[in-house]
Amino acid sequence: MLSENLQRKDLTEVEKAEAIFDYLTQLSISAYALSKKIGITEAYISHLLSLHGYPTEVKQLVKSGDVSAESVRPLKQLETD
Repeated sequence: MLSENLQRKDLTEVEKAEAIFDYLTQLSISAYALSKKIGITEAYISHLLSLHGYPTEVKQLVKSGDVSAESVRPLKQLETD
């Protein structure tokens, strides 16, 4: 069911990230195990999980479509510098 929901066109990447995070937390499985279970790459799961960690304001911009998920990736680098 999660796999079907993730493939819906009306979900934003942030909503997918929230679903993945909830699923991993509830089942206590790894991103690798989840990738095998639902047939999406571990890299894509990692990308979605990185979105989950952004501040609410950034996630809201992505949800609204004002900013793409790819354009916020460099912001993560700023946190570590």
